[in-house]
Parts: sequence; C-alpha cells; structure tokens
Amino acid sequence: MEDGGRLYRFPVVSRTIGFQPIQEIQDDVNEPPELLGEYSEVIFDYMKKKEASGILWAISRGIDANIAVLSFTCVWVAAKKEERLTHISVYVLAFLLHELRVEVDVDIFAEYERRLLKTIGYKMGWPGPLSFLRRCSRADSVDERARLVAKYILEAITLDQRFLVYEPSKQAAAAMYLGRRIYGRHKWTDSMTQMSGYSISDLGPAITDMINFMNSKTARMSHAFDKYGSKEFLRTAIMTREWVAQASSQHITHG
Repeated sequence: MEDGGRLYRFPVVSRTIGFQPIQEIQDDVNEPPELLGEYSEVIFDYMKKKEASGILWAISRGIDANIAVLSFTCVWVAAKKEERLTHISVYVLAFLLHELRVEVDVDIFAEYERRLLKTIGYKMGWPGPLSFLRRCSRADSVDERARLVAKYILEAITLDQRFLVYEPSKQAAAAMYLGRRIYGRHKWTDSMTQMSGYSISDLGPAITDMINFMNSKTARMSHAFDKYGSKEFLRTAIMTREWVAQASSQHITHG
C-alpha cells in the first residue's frame, strides 16, 4: 500500500534544501547512491517519530548544531548499514561539519547514534529503490544505459516530497520504465511485470510524476543533474531533460 501519511509533513523547500548538501557529501566521500537512499529512510523515520517537520530546513541553515550533528549521524548509520565505511569515518564527518562551521568532538557521534537508533526502534531492515532496481535490471538483461537513467531519476527525486507516497519498489519500476522508454524500448514486457511486481497501469501515476518533476527547474538545478550531466555519466541528465521536455509538450502516453 502507498503511504500518504508522511507526504504533507515535509514541505518541498525543506526537502530540497536539506538533501542537496547530503548529495554533495555523498560524492565528496565517494560513496554510491545507495547511501543517499538509506539516509533518506533513516532521517524520515526519525522525523516521523519526532514529528519534526522543520528539521531539514534547520540542518541546511545551521540554525542548530545539534540538528546538523544528527543529520551527519544519519549518514554514519546509513553507511554502517550498507557496509560502506571505506571513505566514511567519524573523523571525516567531523571535518565536514567543521566546513559548515560546526565544531564537534568525534565521540559525540556514538551518543547521537544511540539516541537515533533508540528513537526508530532499531528498525533498519528496509530495502531502498536501488535494491528493487537491480531486480528489474535482471529482467531487462541488465541494460546499463536504461539503468543509468533510472539511477539518475531515483537520486534526483529525493528532492521532491510527492514521491514519499510511492513504495521504493514502485519508484524503481517507474524509473526503469522511463530509462527503457528514453532509449526507444516502449514495451513493458511480461518479464518486467513479473520481476518488478507492477504492470504498466500500476505505474502510470508514478511515471507521470517523474516526468513532471524531471522537467522542473528544481531537477535542472540539482546536484544530481550536474553529476549525471557529466561525461563520466554519458550526459545522461541532459538526454533525460530533453526527452521529458518533449514528453511533457507532446503529452506522451505510457504503454
């Protein structure tokens, strides 16, 4: 079931301002997109428990050093869960906080980690969209170009609160559909339906929301756009921008 309960708690301005720095931190420490997905789940689960709808705004504005430390602790917890500790340590996080003019001792992260995990009931078992994307990719014979588009979309949409209503599996399937569609593969096969768990009719609203968001100024100004618009990522963001602009103007249908 789609859960709309969290949707209206987090204004889009808070989500956008809050996630941009975290996306940049992720790249600074050379960590994969999975970390951002885990961070998203940890921070929003904490926010749900605390009813702290303004927390992301405070993180970005440096209003409260405690909130900034909490945000970076979420990154630390997410990295542990994903076993991505090659480039992340409490010393790295303390240095990044120093860059934001927040001075902390490295021992503080253990205290915040205990508080965070206690608040969310130590529940860290959820799979993110990229886990489901791997499953979809197997049904598609691992088309790397389509998968790259899907990864870009999944990273970009973390800035928009409307996608909180969609389960991670549905986000992955819709993004994969668009990745295939952009490369001229219109048919959503029986194998794709079976592996993703969704028919094309199930994905319609999510696909429409993705097209609308990816055609927005927010998406074009995002860190994800700069990252995936580079030569290293085959100018994927630029290709996606051109396709969604055409799709929006021509009201391209799904199926």
